[in-house]
Amino acid sequence: MTRPWPPQACRVSLPRAGGAAAGHIATGTALANTAEDPRRLCAWRQAQQHRLTRTPTQSRVLAYVLVRSAQDFSGRLALARRHAEGQGLHVVRTVVEEHWRTDPLLRPGLAGALAAIRRREADGLVCVSRTDISSSGALYVAFLHVLHGADGFLSLQRAETTP
Repeated sequence: MTRPWPPQACRVSLPRAGGAAAGHIATGTALANTAEDPRRLCAWRQAQQHRLTRTPTQSRVLAYVLVRSAQDFSGRLALARRHAEGQGLHVVRTVVEEHWRTDPLLRPGLAGALAAIRRREADGLVCVSRTDISSSGALYVAFLHVLHGADGFLSLQRAETTP
């Protein structure tokens, strides 16, 4: 019997009276260790995308890019849009995020994108690379759990195995 991938070592905590943010990702060391295998991580993410995009209708996606406030976002956005077109995905909206918070769910643009996926306004996200979500392996994996729990997928122009 094979072990399920990825391990269920993350949880999403609910808001607390003390002011903890809604949807904050909590991670454990087991989850952090699994994030070190980019090939398995890439295969897991792509399997979710394949499962959700094999329908005859064109999947609707949100193009999401994370930029510094002074950075020109047009290049990254063009890469994300070209990737979506190449994958046969229809971009229904773009989200340009300038809030550099470590926890991806604390970014207003990404939280709004997840809400749109939950409302079925879009089927998934398209990004240039995983660093648009998080450079932390554990937070990236935890975000994928939240996204997959919303029945959404992530399509990356540069796979996790690309340096």
